[in-house]
Amino acid sequence: MISIFIKLKEEIIGYACIVTNEEGTQAKIGPIGILPQYEECGYGTEAMKLIEKEFPAVKEWFLDTILQETKLTHFYSKLGYKQTGKVESIQENMTIIFLKREWIDGCCI
Repeated sequence: MISIFIKLKEEIIGYACIVTNEEGTQAKIGPIGILPQYEECGYGTEAMKLIEKEFPAVKEWFLDTILQETKLTHFYSKLGYKQTGKVESIQENMTIIFLKREWIDGCCI
């Protein structure tokens, strides 16, 4: 597992963890978070782009999020992540959905 701190100047404003398979062609991002006061400022989007750029061999990216957190589901959808169809009910009103984004020849599909 690789842990990354997301910094703005010298202040840590977020974090992410990345796990890749042995071949380095698949990776799972998570958890990932940005401090609330820095949300909706573009830092999360920029962090995701930089993370993906640091792992050019990865062709399949995976993550999961809470279905009921519409802000998060919209965020990942905007980045090209699609639901895999796998869901897990954690408790009442909390469902985890699994997302995937694929790259072929440098393009998200």
